[in-house]
Amino acid sequence: MGAEARANIAVTIGDVNLGPGATAILGMNKVGSDFETQEKTIQRCKNELFVSEPRSVRAELINTKGSLTEGTCRWIRHNEIYRSWLDAQESGLLWISGRPGRGKTMLSIFLTREWESLPDHVLYVFCGDKSTSDEVTIMRSLLYQVLDQAPSMVNHVEDCLGTEERTKRTLSSRGDLWAMFTNMLKDPKLGPVLGLIDGLDECQRDSTRWLLNNLRQVFDKGSRSTLSPRNPFKLAIVSRDMVGLRSFPQLNLETKTDAIARDVYRVIDAKMKEHDLFSELDDGFIKEVKTALWDHSDGTFLWVGFAIQELLSVETKTEMRIALDAIPQDLGALYSKILLRIKGPMREKIAQLLRWVTLACHSLTVDQLAEALDVDAQTIVDLVAMSGSLLTLGRSIVWDTPTSRNVKPTFSMQWRNKGAMVKLVHASVGEFLKGEANNDILRTPEFRIEVEEMELHITQRCLSVLEASLSRSLVRDDISVNTLSSYATFSWPEHARRCGERLERLLDSDNAFVQRLLPLAQRMLRDTAWTGKQVDDLDYRGWTALCYALDRKHAAVAQLLVDHGASLTRDFEKQKWLGNTEGFKPIHKAMELGAEVAEPFLKKALEGISPNPLTRQPPFRSTALEHNLFRKAATLGDERLIRILIANGATLDSDVAQLALKDALEIRGGAALIELLLQQGASHRGLDPTMVLRHGAGPVYGQVKALLDDGMDPNSGSEGRPLLHWAVAGFGSEVAELLLDYGAHINAQDDYGKSALVVALAVNNMESAAMLLERGVDMTIKDKYGDNALHWAIKLRRPRGTELLLQHGMDVNIQDKDGRTALASVLENWDLSTAELLVEHGACIDGGGGRSNSLELGEDAGEYDIYIHPSSFLEAVWEGSVQTVRFLLRHGADANARVGVLDPTTPLRAAILNRHVDMVKALLEHGADPNRALRWSETPLYWNQGFDDEERAQITELLLQKGGRYGRGRMRRPTRLWDTFV
Repeated sequence: MGAEARANIAVTIGDVNLGPGATAILGMNKVGSDFETQEKTIQRCKNELFVSEPRSVRAELINTKGSLTEGTCRWIRHNEIYRSWLDAQESGLLWISGRPGRGKTMLSIFLTREWESLPDHVLYVFCGDKSTSDEVTIMRSLLYQVLDQAPSMVNHVEDCLGTEERTKRTLSSRGDLWAMFTNMLKDPKLGPVLGLIDGLDECQRDSTRWLLNNLRQVFDKGSRSTLSPRNPFKLAIVSRDMVGLRSFPQLNLETKTDAIARDVYRVIDAKMKEHDLFSELDDGFIKEVKTALWDHSDGTFLWVGFAIQELLSVETKTEMRIALDAIPQDLGALYSKILLRIKGPMREKIAQLLRWVTLACHSLTVDQLAEALDVDAQTIVDLVAMSGSLLTLGRSIVWDTPTSRNVKPTFSMQWRNKGAMVKLVHASVGEFLKGEANNDILRTPEFRIEVEEMELHITQRCLSVLEASLSRSLVRDDISVNTLSSYATFSWPEHARRCGERLERLLDSDNAFVQRLLPLAQRMLRDTAWTGKQVDDLDYRGWTALCYALDRKHAAVAQLLVDHGASLTRDFEKQKWLGNTEGFKPIHKAMELGAEVAEPFLKKALEGISPNPLTRQPPFRSTALEHNLFRKAATLGDERLIRILIANGATLDSDVAQLALKDALEIRGGAALIELLLQQGASHRGLDPTMVLRHGAGPVYGQVKALLDDGMDPNSGSEGRPLLHWAVAGFGSEVAELLLDYGAHINAQDDYGKSALVVALAVNNMESAAMLLERGVDMTIKDKYGDNALHWAIKLRRPRGTELLLQHGMDVNIQDKDGRTALASVLENWDLSTAELLVEHGACIDGGGGRSNSLELGEDAGEYDIYIHPSSFLEAVWEGSVQTVRFLLRHGADANARVGVLDPTTPLRAAILNRHVDMVKALLEHGADPNRALRWSETPLYWNQGFDDEERAQITELLLQKGGRYGRGRMRRPTRLWDTFV
């Protein structure tokens, strides 16, 4: 058929008729198919990242700790620091800090609920849940939540979770996870994000350090590497004190005493209403109990919960009062009291249960703990009830568990718990038992946890369980998820890593499981031909087996690997802060184990370098490795490593010795190391002379002496401060005396004119201050602001320093540049103990604060008068400090001062209204008129009769003893117009 004929043919496709010459574009509609593929990709990525369901974790916390009490936490809505952070248009990090028991987690629960009404994406992680206790699981949880709320972000993760090998690496690489997260933050399609991490301080130290340093890239505006999210990213971190957070805006719960106190009272009220025992008591006693609990709680919610449990163990009012008085305010002392009260044959079982729950990698169920302790499940429940509320049962949670063979098994995925979990009521309980806090008051040694010993015990128990499983030829898929075997399968290596040096006992044990593993490893290294080639193979992290052996301090395993060809000098990298990496060699890790362990490895690394000078050496030999090892030895502060290197032929020239000296000084190397490096050609010249004193730690005396013996100028310094000032600021008197013995000027001043004596007083180093005074320092030196040592001691409230100065002859009436004496300053600040001290040494003062007359040093000042405004004196009476009032009365205060016009008041009337018996007694002893009437001519006895309390009889007796009368008394007419209005 010709072309012209074909062009005139009509074609019909389905319901469409195409005429001659028409064109059709054929294709298939795959929109629905693409959508389904995208949905599957998103779900797959979420499944891979899954650690735990945040809402379920929060719900379990509420179940364990109790629901939020009505009205609590609402104060934060109006807090200026919080509002400023929340309402800001740009990204920002807010640190909410507080001591244990301050209600931080409940506040986190409140905030995450509060934010759910906002349009922002809300992400939160509770680190108290052991499924998110390191940086990897925290990052995975955050990524999971982003995908859950913003599925379009899947394009930032799907490539990294592609192949099985790539997914395995990504899910265990904190660097890869962080990169995905920051890429999401920079995606303009994401939108505003609100995040919260609760209990970050409960994570491993290395994890928190890495996470905080990476967060600085996002939030620290002064950082060069700052990342700039395209969307506002606001993160709140709720934790105890953490050094890495101190540069960020802080909402310190310790300063919100009023708000916390009100919340504590609400919690007390709510918890007492929950128990029938309190409903049977009269309102007056209930109020008394609430007030006592509130007064003793010190704003600690956790303490309130324990205290109420204590009250529930008694019945009568008298027993309750006794119980309240006996409850320690310190949490550690309270835990110790609870443990002391646990008696009977189950005491040891409760101790074992506390150890397991404290150290377990993941929360364990009742059934798993029953198997661990070799008891039945009901016994575990009973032990929890007998623990004095230190343990609690969490409700059953069945996690929405994804299945993925690429995901590293975690507790959330492996333990589909159909039974209750046993948990500590608070993390501080575990810290107390491990001796991390209040170790001196744990008077129950059987409850103290020797961590490494218990980790060894748990490891052995886990291996015994696995051994039994192997004997039954079980495979992992056959192990029930609610048994100890399921926990042991994935957790025994972590417990083994925590054993420290006690791991040697495990390797030497006759445990069949271990004995099966060790021969296998030895045969692989000794007998298998291909092992030698593979001994230095890299894993997904880029490390060899030797890196891990030395990193985990397994010297014997490391030696075995080196004997079979593993390289000690190969270069590797490890993750550092801010997402950076740091290079290292395996030999570095061997040196970190100490000179004795490192010596054979150093000899191996330096093979070919002969210590014999008669041995011919190559004309051009690279010394880079030797120099590297010398500097590593210096940073470790161990001169024995330097000597081992030299003994094995390593060359230490003067330039490298100088660099090594700087390294040693920065890490507080010992005097022996400093002296050795100086002998090897290093010099003090070119060094910052204060380097050794700047950080205040380590064997400083020996270091300073070595540098002084090498010729360092004792009067040098840096940053405008002489060496002597640095010494008294950070150390005892020995280093300062050493500098003086070598010629340091005792009266040297810094750039602000301050002497070393003032610096010693400022840092409360009274030992150095006394030494300087004994050696004749000039106490009268004034700084650029006109203040001398005495004025600084007064300003800084250093009573011991003030006493030292006066004992060494300081003029007690010396004036500052404004003509004010020391006594004028302390009275202005109500520092009465110091004022008494100054008076004893002859201090004088006039009404303006300047010196109007003087006494010889040591002369009795007598009962001199100073002008004290009546209203100020009355305020002191109202505040209730009898000591303050007595001091003011001795020095001129008017006990009969009349303050006010419409409702005039005297100090005696204020004390009576305040129901302060001791104050009434003090005023009467200093001349207060017991019959002084005010506007309506009522006498003090008349005012006192208006009260019906136990103080009425005591005050009446005091007034009658001084001649007090009922009815009308004496009214003093004002002698000056001023007296009418003051």
